This record gives sequence, C-alpha cells and structure tokens, in this order.
Amino acid sequence: MDLQRHDVVFPGWDSGDPGNTSQRSLWVYGIEPGGSDTIQQALNEELSVPENEEVANYSVKCQWDVWKWPFNRKAHMLISVVEGMPIHVPTFARDARQYAEAHKIFERDCKGYFKGNLFPQMNPNMGVWSDAARIRTGFGSREEFYEFFRHYFTNLHDIVLKHRPRLFIGVGIGQAQEFAKVVCGEPVDFKTQTFAVNGHNKRILMKSGDIPLAVVPHLTGGSNGLNSTEAIITAGKIIRSALLKG
Repeated sequence: MDLQRHDVVFPGWDSGDPGNTSQRSLWVYGIEPGGSDTIQQALNEELSVPENEEVANYSVKCQWDVWKWPFNRKAHMLISVVEGMPIHVPTFARDARQYAEAHKIFERDCKGYFKGNLFPQMNPNMGVWSDAARIRTGFGSREEFYEFFRHYFTNLHDIVLKHRPRLFIGVGIGQAQEFAKVVCGEPVDFKTQTFAVNGHNKRILMKSGDIPLAVVPHLTGGSNGLNSTEAIITAGKIIRSALLKG
C-alpha cells in the first residue's frame, strides 16, 4: 500500500469514489498497480507537493496526457460503453475521453467510479519481483506476497459489502476466482460469453447478483485481451446487456 497517498483507506485502494449503499459506484479492479518504482516515486512527490490542481486531483487529463496510462484509457473506454454512451467508431476514443472528463472518472473528487487492485505492491510487470518490492514487503517472491495477501480477501469482501458497488469489473481472467472471493465471498460458477476479433477469441466471465461481477481479459495487450476498439466495445455491450438491464 502506498503510504504517501492521502486518500488510501484500505490496501489496494487506487483512486476515485468507492461509494456507499445509497450512492453506489462502479468499481474497476486490476491485479496490481502498473508502472515502475521511479514512476511511483515521482507520482508521490507530485501528490505531496502538487504542481497544480489537475495533478493533485488525478485528473482525466493527467491520466491521458501526462502519465499516459494505457490501463486507465482503456478502462475509461470500457466504462463509457458499459454506461451506454452512444458509439461512433471513428471518434470512439475521443468520445470516451470526453465521457470520462465529464464524469471525472477515477479523479480524487469524482462520484460514482472507483479503481483499485487485488494486490497493492507495484512492479514494472507481472513477471518481475523487484528489489524494491522485496525491501518494501519483506517477501522474497511475488507468489509469497500473493499467498500472504490472499488471507486479506475476507476483509476486502466485507469492505465490498459495506460499499455495495453497482458493478464490479475485475481485469484479468486468470484471477477470476480471486475477484469472486472479494465480491461474492467464495468461488462461483461464472456465466461465460465468448467472442472473436480478427480470429482471436475473447472471454467475458459474469456473475449476476446484488453486486454484479464481470471479469474481463487484460486491457493493455495480448491477442486474447481487449486490445482493440472493437474488442472493448463488444465487451462493454455484453456486460451492459447481461448485468445492467435495469
């Protein structure tokens, strides 16, 4: 957990508004924070002594233009479709950004959108456990840290129940049952819907209920991920139709 962040309430918290039972939010959860320790240190310095209000507020403009985070951009696109934004493919990315700016998605003072991660330790990529991570956590490997932190999922489930998100989107098919433990408190039988883009199959896993859960492939790469405009739009429409009918 990033101890320099002023708005961290529980491990895995990233940014935005977790909501409450009367004003429920849409949650997007990744596996772990991306970027590098250098990026994180720079971000912490900016937050401690903000250069300007947009940086301090984690603005959509900064998410797109300053930090240029692919995950956030793709998440904004997916959310815009899930929420029913009219789709015009030639201008989809621009429209999704405008939608995100209008709704201040993931900004510090936004309402209705929240982003977090299952595991709070950041690394440059999923295949690396950096020296900084070893020093920061005291664990010699990522799997040791993951195994330790899985015991926290019961507490995180209680937090989810407290805030009652109107939709929980987990990013990472391989962690589907871990997202299920966080949202539902136990492993679940997902409904699976598949589609193909350019010959590559994509899977969306869904579980309806008071807190609907959708698990999607990675947003930032891989032939089976949501790595194109068509894939993002298709996935968003599937989730909207299956889980947000009301």
